[in-house]
Amino acid sequence: MESEVDAMEGNLRKFRDLLREISCHRSMESLIRDMRAGDHICLIYDGDDEWRGAVVPFIVEGLRRGERCLYICSERAPDMVREELGREVPVDEFEDDGSLRIMDYRGASGEGIKDPERVVAILESESGRSVSEGFSGLRVTLEMGLLLGDISVTEDIIRYGTAI
Repeated sequence: MESEVDAMEGNLRKFRDLLREISCHRSMESLIRDMRAGDHICLIYDGDDEWRGAVVPFIVEGLRRGERCLYICSERAPDMVREELGREVPVDEFEDDGSLRIMDYRGASGEGIKDPERVVAILESESGRSVSEGFSGLRVTLEMGLLLGDISVTEDIIRYGTAI
């Protein structure tokens, strides 16, 4: 008998495949390049290669545009994210000038990322601070992988998408 987790993983695979079919006419680079302030994208990927192909260009484009980039890790260690980004940009320089912040999700809101309203309030505050400090905006990457493993938070993930 299929467990709830197996069923959820199967549904996520189907959803990812559907998204690929829908967006097959656009490259990830053009999708990222065409994003505007306030846009929200949900990236679903299998493994590090797909993660690297989606997330690294997303952050690099934000840095190129003069945006502050905030990466909130849950399944990857901050140092691993730094290493991957370091293949494309001078991570130390961007962190030193405040353009790039990479943090563990537990440090993002004090209690983690389980409360969407709290996280949205923090991101709104961070966005305002970024603009007041001279950045053109705030670009956020929030890994949701740990939450996807817990069926009880499926509604939280939907609330995140709605709130953001």
